[in-house]
Amino acid sequence: MGEQSMIGRDATVYSDHGPEASLLTTIIGSLENKVAIQVGAADPRRVQALLDAGAEAVYAFEPFPEHAAALRAAFAETPAVRIFEIAIGARDEPASLLGVQRQAHTRDETVWTLVPPLEESGRRIVHEIPVACRTLDALVADGTVPAEVGLVKVNAAWSDFAVLHGMSQLFSAAVVIEYAHDLADQIGPAAYQIHEAASFMADRRYANLVVVKRHEQFATLQVNDVQTRPGDRGAVAFVHDSVFPGLSFSLFATASAAQTELIDRAQGLARDAEQQLRRIEELGRLVDQGTVLARLEVLEEQELAIEAYCQAAHDEGPWQWVTQQLGVLYQYPPVPFYVPEHYLRAAPLPAPPTISIVTPTFNGAPFIPFTLESVLDQEYPALEYFIQDGGSTDDTLAVVERYGDRLAQVRSEPDSGMAQAINRGFQSSTGELMAYLNGDDILLPGTLQYVAAYLTAHPEVDVVYGHRVVIDADHAEVGRWVLPRHQDDVLSWTDYVPQETLFWRRSIWDRVGGALDESFRFAVDWDLLLRFRDAGARFVRLPRFLAAFRVHGSQKTATELTGLGAEEILRIREREAGRPISHAEIRQRLEPYIRRHKVYHKLYRLGVLTY
Repeated sequence: MGEQSMIGRDATVYSDHGPEASLLTTIIGSLENKVAIQVGAADPRRVQALLDAGAEAVYAFEPFPEHAAALRAAFAETPAVRIFEIAIGARDEPASLLGVQRQAHTRDETVWTLVPPLEESGRRIVHEIPVACRTLDALVADGTVPAEVGLVKVNAAWSDFAVLHGMSQLFSAAVVIEYAHDLADQIGPAAYQIHEAASFMADRRYANLVVVKRHEQFATLQVNDVQTRPGDRGAVAFVHDSVFPGLSFSLFATASAAQTELIDRAQGLARDAEQQLRRIEELGRLVDQGTVLARLEVLEEQELAIEAYCQAAHDEGPWQWVTQQLGVLYQYPPVPFYVPEHYLRAAPLPAPPTISIVTPTFNGAPFIPFTLESVLDQEYPALEYFIQDGGSTDDTLAVVERYGDRLAQVRSEPDSGMAQAINRGFQSSTGELMAYLNGDDILLPGTLQYVAAYLTAHPEVDVVYGHRVVIDADHAEVGRWVLPRHQDDVLSWTDYVPQETLFWRRSIWDRVGGALDESFRFAVDWDLLLRFRDAGARFVRLPRFLAAFRVHGSQKTATELTGLGAEEILRIREREAGRPISHAEIRQRLEPYIRRHKVYHKLYRLGVLTY
């Protein structure tokens, strides 16, 4: 990457709060020399954090003119802070400050850097301005900064390490830099690992270090431990050998306090999860229609609390480091797929509404029996199940015939695609509730009873869907999509609704014309959802995993996404917006929804939400 520094606002790999603030306070408070240098100041809060920690003077360096102006305005009445519109790197030379945008991130922020981005970082250069680049050694030589300071803190995103190469003549009791271990999906590939920086600094008499280790929303401090794992990021403070003996007791005490706080937080989350589990287990002992509604009430309370939190939090905060899972099919190595025990308990409704389901299929012999059994084994008493085959040449029809006496209709004839097959299947249907299930997906046990009970109790709701389990060709689980509560406007920008979990009333189906648009082959369900929405349908995302989506090499999603699928997605987006739209605008529009998804997903993984 070269040996020049990154300066700029990069959603800061670490923030000056929590363990970071405690560490800064401990270091500066224990030193006689309370002069600090901040490289890559960018945000006035970085400088203020040093002052709050006890710094008596701060030399702040920031090359981007707008950021430097903001710093000067913020500290105009603070003589202890000196602002320099200079970039700091490994060499004295003219340089170009590059404005880089993160193409793959949900935010479209611009990062200002002296280092051209690597191709694999998913970033592109959008601006370029000339700046002066200096080394800290040169600034010592010309008297700009003192030859000895208490702390040098570097916020240079990927290239803090480069700054260290230019400060051999500057003595600092402690040096703090940022690090990240494999956060390629969020900030690009890591430029260095802690152990590399530690070896470099040890040769310069900084043999001891304190690591601020963050992993998603958890954080702690560790002394002289350079081991990290993918997903870790934070800061590392190198302490000079001459001052470490005097600081060691305070540093170990601060680290111990941070670890105790982490344990307390984990125990609090565990207690919350246990309380929710006990409450749901008590409800699960009920074996009547009220079971579904009682569970819904509990989850409704939880989700309303989460929504209130998301509305109050105006930025991602700790959740920015939780990886987005919506849209990701292979999330982890295959694991056994288990259905919660309470999914198997369902009392019959006194007057169950008829549900009409169509399964379109074509040469689907390997998976069609699992699809059929997932529907029929629910033993829903008012089911109309239609199989519409597109003229299969494998054993699909032979398999389907084994279930013939339990099916409302089986037809096989050539068609123009999935939409036409589904339309044909629904022609003979009469059910009050409707759905279609592709020939490789499966319903989870109890889904039909659950959906029917909910829609019976909520006549004002027209369309429902749920969370998704992702399974592979061998029926093993490889992922889960945990969705936030429904949001109508998100449908204009993307379709995260798991199709296999989707159910709707015949009344809304008839209102939009009673047919799928057969001009679509891939985005059939997205178009239908938009038509439902535009017709005034009320949607609800149910708090339950309703079905499993199967990923395998020959499925429509895998084979059509990059060709026809991409064309149809573009067609719908431009139809909804009335104009061409950029990926940056899509990311910006979806950011609040994705942030909510991250909160729901993580709380589900922690066991706080139990669907």
